[in-house]
Amino acid sequence: MSILKRSIAIGLFGLGGLFAAVSVDALLDPQEEDRVLSVLVGSVMAAVPAAGGIWLWRSANAPRLKAQAAEAQRLQSVFYQLVEEKQGKFTLIEFAIAAQLPGDKARAFLDEQSKSFGADYDVTDKGDIVYQFLLG
Repeated sequence: MSILKRSIAIGLFGLGGLFAAVSVDALLDPQEEDRVLSVLVGSVMAAVPAAGGIWLWRSANAPRLKAQAAEAQRLQSVFYQLVEEKQGKFTLIEFAIAAQLPGDKARAFLDEQSKSFGADYDVTDKGDIVYQFLLG
C-alpha cells in the first residue's frame, strides 16, 4: 500500500508542478490580460495537489518512521540495562547478543553512545572490544 501511496504522491507533486508552470507562464506572457487572476488561480491549483502529495507521502512513511523510533528506544533500553548490570564495562559481543543485532550495527550504536557519554574502549588480546562507560 505504501508504494501505491508514494506513486500517487509523486503524481500529485507532478500535477502541482504542472499548474505552477502554467501559473509562471501566465505571469510571463505579455498578452495575458488578467495576469494577477491567472497567477492566483494557478497558484491555488498548484498548492492543492502538492499539499495532497505531501500528506500522502508522509502517511506512507509514517509506519517506517514509527518502527525506527521504536527500535531506537528498544536499543537505548537494552544499552542502559547492560550498563547497569555490567557496571559500565562490557564487550561488543555482549551488547550484540543482548540487543540481538549484527556486529556492525552493534558497533555503530556503541560507537555513537561512546561519543555521547565520553566512554573509553579497549581491544583485548583476543580482539574483543571492551567498552567502559563511567557511572558517576
